[in-house]
Amino acid sequence: MGFCQNGNVIYCLTLSNEHVQELPVCNPKHKIVFLKTYKTASTTTCTIIQRYALIRNLTFALPKTKHFHMFDEVAPFNTNMVYKYNDRKQGQYDLVASHLIFNKEKLEKVVIDAKYITILREPVTRFESHFSYFEAAKYLKITKRRNALETFFKTPDKYIMKPGNFLGKHHLHNGMAFTLGMSEYIHLANESFLQKNIDQLDRELDLVMISEYYDESLLLLKKLLCWEWEDILYISKGIRSDKYKINLSDTLVEKIKQYNSVDVKLYQHFNQTFWQRVANYGPQFNNDLLEFRQRLSRFYTDCIDVSKTGHNAKKEDTLVMRSDANDFCKKSFIRAYEFNNLAYKSNLY
Repeated sequence: MGFCQNGNVIYCLTLSNEHVQELPVCNPKHKIVFLKTYKTASTTTCTIIQRYALIRNLTFALPKTKHFHMFDEVAPFNTNMVYKYNDRKQGQYDLVASHLIFNKEKLEKVVIDAKYITILREPVTRFESHFSYFEAAKYLKITKRRNALETFFKTPDKYIMKPGNFLGKHHLHNGMAFTLGMSEYIHLANESFLQKNIDQLDRELDLVMISEYYDESLLLLKKLLCWEWEDILYISKGIRSDKYKINLSDTLVEKIKQYNSVDVKLYQHFNQTFWQRVANYGPQFNNDLLEFRQRLSRFYTDCIDVSKTGHNAKKEDTLVMRSDANDFCKKSFIRAYEFNNLAYKSNLY
């Protein structure tokens, strides 16, 4: 069997050369909007996409603010948040990959014909991670730190509505839904209306990854974007240290679920559609997953010094790069905000 390429179609010849089968070419996608959600493995995913863009000199839509990894934590995305955005050059960028509040109408002016991607995590573990990692008890001035979550849930709205500069508080109440532009629905009791809006979001997004099935999610990403194996290799970022974790009682688990009921609904919906996508991937999915994990294992061997563990501001246990690591390894270790800084310095905007 052989093949030859002609235009946008690959012609595959059978062994007998009697038949010609036409298969569409899968061209890599370069136009991407990645919506970062807090504490969902979004930083690791963001760096995969940013590395891809940096290697190919693609253009980044960068935030104006001093926080180079986010556009805004509260206000819906708008074009005036973009560094050097020009209304007369709509669609001048290849990539958006930062924290923002989803607003597809405005994002479409920044990246034309983009693939829209985000990632979700089981809401209870996401809430606990967010509350702990960002030291919510400290910034919300909860004095009884040992029982901070129990204190918080006695009057949660009081803490959320309290004035202050802890913007992360907005992502404690249905934080994933808030990021995805559903702020008006986070108090909603009408489930049928909520489901209609989740269905609308489903139509607007091309892929919703699931944190608990991260490698499986990356296979779906690879297929959606027509990427190569190397493009989805990753170094985990934001591995929380044990001192920033809270053990949850059954009572707290239920309170978190109730307080984040929209996130629960959102996660249940996209967890279901995720497995439908896996089924649609085809019978080779498990073999491809095994292939990916074998490649990932070799990549870790080439890049990571397993004898060392690093720390990032005492909140994270970080992997340490080998002293003889190659350039691809080095790019894979770069954090999301560092990619943005590189893009600023390299004029990739």
